[in-house]
Amino acid sequence: GESSSARLSASAAGSWAFLFAIVVTMTSTHGNEKTEVKLGKGGSTGGLATGGVRHVVVFDFDFSLINANSDTWILRRLIPKRAEQVLAQRNEIQWTKLMHKAAGVMHKEGVTPEAMKKKFAEIPFYKEMREAVYRMADQGHKIYILSDANTVYIESILDAFEGLSKCFQHIYSNPAHFDSTGRLHIKPYHSSSHGCKTCPVNLCKSVVLREILAAEGVDLDSKDEKGPRVLYVGDGGNDVCPARVLRKVDVVAARAKYRLDKILTENPADAILSRWANGEEAVTVFREHKFLN
Repeated sequence: GESSSARLSASAAGSWAFLFAIVVTMTSTHGNEKTEVKLGKGGSTGGLATGGVRHVVVFDFDFSLINANSDTWILRRLIPKRAEQVLAQRNEIQWTKLMHKAAGVMHKEGVTPEAMKKKFAEIPFYKEMREAVYRMADQGHKIYILSDANTVYIESILDAFEGLSKCFQHIYSNPAHFDSTGRLHIKPYHSSSHGCKTCPVNLCKSVVLREILAAEGVDLDSKDEKGPRVLYVGDGGNDVCPARVLRKVDVVAARAKYRLDKILTENPADAILSRWANGEEAVTVFREHKFLN
């Protein structure tokens, strides 16, 4: 028969192989960044959701997922002499229509799609926020973007970081595309009235949020704390409407001292309000409410 020492050697070899496999799965590389996926409190790596439940996470984009307003940021960098002249019309022209017009100005000034995408790779974006998205996706949570920017800007920024766009189930934003001449066209998300009196005419985020949650099987009338919960990350006035849709078990992660925070502080929603001011604080909020291991 096999000696006890031989059995111990085989057992040790198997243990080392198992440990090696864990170490390998704990490290993933995204673009030029090496993201360390540390063991959570439960001893699980990515692939297992927090508490075994896969939650729904919805990010606004400007000043929420990224640390800038993509609409104004790109104008001021690519057409600095014309940017303020265009933006001065914000009280006269509906914002989405103004951004479509601004895209036409960029095109006339010789800005190409390639130049736009290259510049977007420089936009302020907290590293901690990106790493949180990678990890929440690894844990199996369903992550969405719901934004009043546009699909081209958002996709261009996500594409600057390898694997980031794959973390999101879908991007809900004003649809945009480049025509054959390289001119960007931006259209409103809602082509007809959405019936909401508080939101911009082009997009009511609560209408879209309800559609997302219905597709994910989240019952907004349910008070079950053991089922899927919702994390909504936002900053602006147009994030108030979707925040008020959420339940007491859900969380609104509002950027501190921005409009969403101020409005919900004065007139609270049912959902838990938790504030953050930078990427590190946002990660703390995600962990505290168990959306991130």
